[in-house]
Amino acid sequence: MGLRFKILFIALSCTSIQLHAQEIGLNWLQSSQLFNGRNSAVPFPKKTVIGLPDISGTLFNESGSFQNWITDKTISLENFWSGLERKNYTTSVAWSVRSIFFGKKYKKFQWGISHSIDGESNFKYNKDLVGLFTFGNYGLLEKEPIAKNQALSFTPVFNTTLYQTIGFETGIFINEQFSIGAGLKYISGFFNTVSDVKQFDLDIRDPFTIKATENWTIQSANFINSLSFDSTIVSSGQIGFGKHPGVAFTVGIFHSGPKIKVGAQLRDIGFINWDGDKYSRSGVTTYSGIKINDLLTADKNIFNQITDTLKNLGTVMKSAAKYKTSLRSKFIADVVYDLNAKFSIGASALYKFNYFDHYWKIATAAVFSPSKIFNIGSQISFDQVDNLNLGLFGALKVSIIRFYGSIDHIPVLVNPDKANRFSGNMGLAVMW
Repeated sequence: MGLRFKILFIALSCTSIQLHAQEIGLNWLQSSQLFNGRNSAVPFPKKTVIGLPDISGTLFNESGSFQNWITDKTISLENFWSGLERKNYTTSVAWSVRSIFFGKKYKKFQWGISHSIDGESNFKYNKDLVGLFTFGNYGLLEKEPIAKNQALSFTPVFNTTLYQTIGFETGIFINEQFSIGAGLKYISGFFNTVSDVKQFDLDIRDPFTIKATENWTIQSANFINSLSFDSTIVSSGQIGFGKHPGVAFTVGIFHSGPKIKVGAQLRDIGFINWDGDKYSRSGVTTYSGIKINDLLTADKNIFNQITDTLKNLGTVMKSAAKYKTSLRSKFIADVVYDLNAKFSIGASALYKFNYFDHYWKIATAAVFSPSKIFNIGSQISFDQVDNLNLGLFGALKVSIIRFYGSIDHIPVLVNPDKANRFSGNMGLAVMW
């Protein structure tokens, strides 16, 4: 593998991460639906509820439209690089899959159990990192004037994690209008990578020499098996249940009046303990290339010399490590006001914290319920990326089966040159 690809992998691996799956599109229907992430204080719609598969996910790309990558129907990294500014960009993906939920409601309380699998990945990068990957050190030196005068600083962030949860929740009905709820989840991690990059600079002013100044640490559990400039091996194989344990809790409140419903919840306050390895490197390394005047007459051993040079470019220290990561915690507040039997309006606020960058979002929505078996609505939201987003959501009742779905981001009001995103949720439940 080429030196630029190795440098890219080291840089990508030296980081942290985010992820947010289902957001707030279905909150307007939580009194009648059983979606993943629902406020545990809201009374179940029926005495017996069974949540079947529920899938939600988010894609986010801050560096503009994906169409910028395409030139003459061909993906062009050079075209993508040329459109970037000298700042950090974020691309992320998050997902959550609920396999099952079972709940019972009684006169004074309710309870439920659930299982889900959650994951997220995030990559924060800059223009120079894309340029190094696209052109190599010599090509980037020709393309980027700044590279001729100073070392380039790479401060990427990359993290990935996957885990499953087994949860128990309960809701207590204080009176006919007010209720409280709480939930506890046991977490079993599949894999994780989280890193800390204090410095990763490359000086490429000499086309035949790369000077790397590094100070970074990677902690990984069941993801990276070995890491060096010569080879990188990603772990594969089964992971025992409970090897990477964690716990999380949720609390919520809910008030339902004749016309207005108000709720708030604090979700996913918790952590995962990982048993893995730590990779680290600190120091200054210079790699000098080898000039070959005539490749046809070059001694084949010269290529072995190049490989040996890469092996000795720098030593990546490895040691056993036990570490802890926080979950992506969320605070959600919402209010719904019934104008009449068919129309409702509402507002909601979302704040995510405790893991990677903080994120906030506010929204307003209108819901149309022409009959007892069908609901449809639309929301307009505004978030910290400074974009307006248009979303749709709806639900259908067929006997004891209820289907629901939402799309938080329809690319109508989103500025395509600033950010692309998609957030959606779909699932079904049986209740009687």
